[in-house]
Amino acid sequence: MPWEERGARLDECRDVLAAWWHDDPVAHEGRTGTIMPSHVQVKPHGIPIYLGGSGRRPMQRAAERADGFLPVLLPDTVDQLDAVVNRPWQRLGDAAVAAGRPADAIGAALRYNVAADDDPAHIGRVLRRVAAETDVADVFVDFIDKDEVGDAAVELVGRVLDAARGGSRRD
Repeated sequence: MPWEERGARLDECRDVLAAWWHDDPVAHEGRTGTIMPSHVQVKPHGIPIYLGGSGRRPMQRAAERADGFLPVLLPDTVDQLDAVVNRPWQRLGDAAVAAGRPADAIGAALRYNVAADDDPAHIGRVLRRVAAETDVADVFVDFIDKDEVGDAAVELVGRVLDAARGGSRRD
């Protein structure tokens, strides 16, 4: 799919999900597909949609329609928490207000990319910094080279959790 079409496709997907989850009958006619008027019995409720992106249009899309924001923290941006998380989230809250929504209508979940061989103590320190220096309530650690983690993944996750809590796992 051409890069320039991703946003429009996401907008249409969001329209389809809104119709599917809330309308009866469900109907949609768009650029990429059509749903003829249909009765759908299963209507999930309360599924939050979090969007990422840092450009003007992705942030506007999140401000207007998303439940949450997905900033990404990379190993080389750890020292830039304010620029990576706090300022974009503030801009997002301001844009939500401009779109007629409360600033706190949008949550955040931070994705922290790490390599499988990163020091769990360092990862734990970063997670504690995130808790102290941002308003982000949820963080998930994404092991970039997860295919290489293999059987050691559970043990590594335990060590990261212990380090994030300020302790260390010796076993």
